[in-house]
Amino acid sequence: MKPFVINKTPYLSDSTGYFMINDQQIMGPHKHEFFELTYIVDGEIEHTIGNRKSVIKSGNYFFVDIGTAHSYRPINGKTCLLWNFLFLPQMIDGALAGCERFSSLLNSYYIRLGNVSTFSSPENHIFFDDTGSVRKKLSKLSDEYRHRFCGYDEMARCLLISIMIETIRKLNPLKTDDQTKLSRAVSDYLRAHYTEPVRLSEIAGKLHYNPTYLSARFKKDTGITVGQCCQRIRIEQSCRLLVDTDWKVTEIARAVGYNNQKFFNKIFKSVTHMTPREYRYFSLKGYSLPALYSE
Repeated sequence: MKPFVINKTPYLSDSTGYFMINDQQIMGPHKHEFFELTYIVDGEIEHTIGNRKSVIKSGNYFFVDIGTAHSYRPINGKTCLLWNFLFLPQMIDGALAGCERFSSLLNSYYIRLGNVSTFSSPENHIFFDDTGSVRKKLSKLSDEYRHRFCGYDEMARCLLISIMIETIRKLNPLKTDDQTKLSRAVSDYLRAHYTEPVRLSEIAGKLHYNPTYLSARFKKDTGITVGQCCQRIRIEQSCRLLVDTDWKVTEIARAVGYNNQKFFNKIFKSVTHMTPREYRYFSLKGYSLPALYSE
């Protein structure tokens, strides 16, 4: 059976997040134009995603990527009480508009999990909320949307990020090894100094490592070079400024470390496939944009 598509418009026309409570019975194969976090409050239900079937029950929760088909079927004909939180990638970071995979969200400027290659991504896994903390955070998130307290959207974003990080820890309980910490240190340095000229020799000197070793170690850990990482940070930040400020493109180019606007425009278009002005226009109009970087 071909999955039907659930459009984002009815739920997310004026917000990047939406909380629903459902008495779920049967739901055929479907996919949606938003990310979904589902928590089973009471009962049990058979959940199918891809070719994998799982019986999920009270205390279980999972994330579903944009465009991933899944379905529900009741156990013994009984309904199951679900909490569904629907959200767009822009809820985490405006520069992530267009990304469709949870692993991309983990790369966000605001989450800072370190190198994506060192982490397992939680989409399509079934988790158990053994301490009840995820349920408490979702309940608080629901209250924020229901009452629309001052700053409710920012509080909801913080709660969602907290749930994401708590979930990642279930997949990655061990601390990062010393070699990965080195690449984290390079990434942290780049995020702190991306507005300045970046030289590998200077970074290596500050961290007391040989530049050749540092470059090779970083490429092995992250899959990209130090220079490519700096470019990603600059373009992500420029996207953020295009959406969140009314600065001129020339001002944004200088703010992210490019003194030559033509060169900035060239790099920006090579990544986003549009000019900075086009990116600003389509973002503010609410269009779905392509992900900045492919998986």
